[in-house]
Amino acid sequence: MFLIIKETLITAKEDLSRDAKQIEKEFWDQHHETNNKLDWSEKGKIGFRVRVRERGDIPSLDIEWFKMYFIKDKDGKYTMRSTYIRKGKGSTYSIKSFKKLAQKWEIPIIEEAERKLSHIRECSKNIGKLSVIYGYLNKSYEKYQEVMNGQ
Repeated sequence: MFLIIKETLITAKEDLSRDAKQIEKEFWDQHHETNNKLDWSEKGKIGFRVRVRERGDIPSLDIEWFKMYFIKDKDGKYTMRSTYIRKGKGSTYSIKSFKKLAQKWEIPIIEEAERKLSHIRECSKNIGKLSVIYGYLNKSYEKYQEVMNGQ
């Protein structure tokens, strides 16, 4: 019945995902450009990823920061590993979390990305809340129709 609501929520989530992925691309472009000019000890250690997961009717959007580290295998090749950085409460990562982990040159690009990403996370969270309400509304309306139609 309320298909327009569902479609609107999906479209909004798609818009957020597209914008988050654009921020991710800009961040990594800048990160790689700077990293390529630096010695190993000065290279950046912080990154983030955007993941869209198909769960239920409306996809979920995860935007998470991580710290990178490298492990050397027996053949002398390096493999990148990562550990997630805790966000804490709310939709914004604390810049203090990054200052202990990041190179100084990374802080401004992290701040700029996070300033935008925090708003995307907040909107995504609220779309999630609305999608739950949409589910309840849809179910209750179906029951209402059954009762009204004498079933």
